[in-house]
Amino acid sequence: MLFSTGVEFRNKYVTQEEWPKLKPNKVQYPTGGLPIVSINGKRYYETMSTLRSLAMGIGVYETSDHKGCYVNDIIMDEYNNVFEKSGALIMAQNEEEKKIAFGNFLAAIDRILCIVKMNKVANKWKYAAGNEDLGTGDFCIAALYFNFAKNEAFEASMMVLPVFEKHVELADYYAILQKALRKYLKQRKTLPF
Repeated sequence: MLFSTGVEFRNKYVTQEEWPKLKPNKVQYPTGGLPIVSINGKRYYETMSTLRSLAMGIGVYETSDHKGCYVNDIIMDEYNNVFEKSGALIMAQNEEEKKIAFGNFLAAIDRILCIVKMNKVANKWKYAAGNEDLGTGDFCIAALYFNFAKNEAFEASMMVLPVFEKHVELADYYAILQKALRKYLKQRKTLPF
């Protein structure tokens, strides 16, 4: 979102190996979680609150469009649900639990795509929550698409991609996201998530 709107930022990646040493530092990580956004020395946390605040500040979350805000918020809530399901997958203790958790993860992705498709069709929108420009919901969908379905470093990408592809009505939408984020995708660090 920041890259596509021309906002300068520095992205600091924390590896799984680094995280246990960093997590106890409550000055740097007040909630013991990630992500953290630091602006002029002030730290912001909680993913969706931070996303919404940043988006409002740069004009990506237009508060005067109540319907668009509502749909963006639904997508952001469902985006969190996808990541809760991915956490359950990571924590699964055996193959049966992993299989169930992966099915729940895919179902959560399918649900968010159904919401996008339903609103795009019903409202004749170009984007997930409007016609004017990419919004927070679009960036959430892009994160799922490019990190889980179109990411060769993610070992299950070939099992996730069909969930996106079955929503054929969204094929043009995925192409819009690809075009809008092409420069960022070329320069970003490739990670398995």
